[in-house]
Amino acid sequence: MVKVKKRASKRLKIAQREKIKKKVKEHRRKTRRDERRSTQWKSKARKDPGIPNSFPYKEQLLNEIEQKRRLQEEEKLARKAEKLAQRDGEEAAGSDVEAAEDGENDDEVDEDDMLQDIPLTAPLFRGTLSELLASDEIRTVVLALDARDPQSFRSPWLEAQISSQKGKKLVFALSRADMVPLETVAAWSAHLTTSTGVPVFPISSPSDQLVENTGAEALVEQLDLKGIKKGDVAHRSR
Repeated sequence: MVKVKKRASKRLKIAQREKIKKKVKEHRRKTRRDERRSTQWKSKARKDPGIPNSFPYKEQLLNEIEQKRRLQEEEKLARKAEKLAQRDGEEAAGSDVEAAEDGENDDEVDEDDMLQDIPLTAPLFRGTLSELLASDEIRTVVLALDARDPQSFRSPWLEAQISSQKGKKLVFALSRADMVPLETVAAWSAHLTTSTGVPVFPISSPSDQLVENTGAEALVEQLDLKGIKKGDVAHRSR
């Protein structure tokens, strides 16, 4: 008959147990000492463990964080654009003074040269974003969205600000529409128009093969029907 071996007891003598405790304590002390003496840099900040998958509202929380980050980025870009516009305004003022001084020294100006200096495009608005929204001269704001991914180029905050202003209208221009399939452009146009009520105009990129920019004529014609001139339109690209 096979004898069952008894299980070894984990009992120790007090001296042995204290000896083990002493060795463990000494080992931990040396480990802490080596960490203090080590020249390798270690961050004391605890790493963010993230949101556990078991959290029921993880997707909603991630969307809120992403929306907050996007708003902060848009505010940062707006402040940067405001500083650049202010600097450009100061440079433009300085150049106007120099031009006035040069004009006093010139006795005659060729009429043909004056006609060549007239810009053929709409004047560039050099004011800040707040000045653009408060200006009564700007009646339509054209927001350019890349047709390859329009949703990433949208600005909910800016759209809400423009919509809240009386006398101002918002228009979406899908730029680079020639780089995506026609079905995709049509789907995005229908989605944006249905969800926001804002008219959408697909516009192709200028190239040597295309004599005119497809879609730009429709946008200009739509603005002409409403009696809007070039100077009344502000364009903003993202």
